[in-house]
Amino acid sequence: MALLRCLRGAIDERLREQQAGFRNNKSFSEQIFSLRNIIEQCIEYRHSLCVNFIDFRKAFDSIHRKSLWAILRMYGIPQAFVDVFKSLNNNSCCCVRTNTGHTGFFEISTEVRQGCILSPVLFNIALDFVMRKAVEPGEAGISWDNHGRLTDLDYADDIAFLAESNSRLQETTTCLNQQATKT
Repeated sequence: MALLRCLRGAIDERLREQQAGFRNNKSFSEQIFSLRNIIEQCIEYRHSLCVNFIDFRKAFDSIHRKSLWAILRMYGIPQAFVDVFKSLNNNSCCCVRTNTGHTGFFEISTEVRQGCILSPVLFNIALDFVMRKAVEPGEAGISWDNHGRLTDLDYADDIAFLAESNSRLQETTTCLNQQATKT
């Protein structure tokens, strides 16, 4: 738990505001409320709105560990912490139980540990990196409030991309796919 508190303390303020998953003082219901409010205002003011809901399949399984360690360092996490995370995740192996017995053991190299209390925060950091690359400032998203553009609302591995046209929505979605594949 102490390691989790240190990690959250070091990273929470660096994460994008749009991510509400696994964070203190943020909730899924806030994201739903925000999206509903956006939809209602777009209808009321006759603004175009397109939304694409994305759910990363097997989110924790999709994280490439070497990329995660590099991202943690880019986000200012001390090397000593990164080394602890590595030791918790490296040299993981498993086997599969079947009706006829167990398979041989094999190494797992592309995921963060299922059930580990650190995994959701580590996933958030990796996704934050990918999302920053996918929605770099520009024409993505919708004009919102006096704060500029709002590109997405996120809760853990669930993302609601927002755009003013289908073509912009597709561009952003394609960019996310490319960035996630690279990472």
